[in-house]
Amino acid sequence: MELLLGMMIVQFILVIVVLVNWIKFRRIRQQQKRLLRGVTRENLEHLIHEYTRSVHEAERQLDEAAVQLDELNRKMSALKGKIGLVRYNALAEQGNNLSFSLALVDEEQNGVVISSLYGRHQTYAYAKPVVRGTSEYSLSKEEKEAIALAVGEKQEAYV
Repeated sequence: MELLLGMMIVQFILVIVVLVNWIKFRRIRQQQKRLLRGVTRENLEHLIHEYTRSVHEAERQLDEAAVQLDELNRKMSALKGKIGLVRYNALAEQGNNLSFSLALVDEEQNGVVISSLYGRHQTYAYAKPVVRGTSEYSLSKEEKEAIALAVGEKQEAYV
């Protein structure tokens, strides 16, 4: 008798498990029908091929964008975007800090330093190339300071 009662309980539990699984299967089947509404075997294969093609196209465009981004980063680092300006009195009798040295350099500290020496009767201008923060030409104290300002090694803007 106990054996029969035990078997009935196991059967009842199995019936409940089957019912729960049947309900879940039915929900999944309804979702599948909604998803594939209007799709046949022939056009399903076409849709999968189109999706695969569009994914490959998106990957190709992403690769192209990465190459363009690398190129832009390379070009940006070569721009002369760092500036240092020092104004000073080149001649003792002249006032108002009308002489200046201006450094224009890129990320690698390459560029130019331009100096203008103002005098009452004459003005001189010099341009010297800068490679890795220095020049093959002798640099004045103000030109060195302008380069240091441009590369961020110094904070003061005036001598």
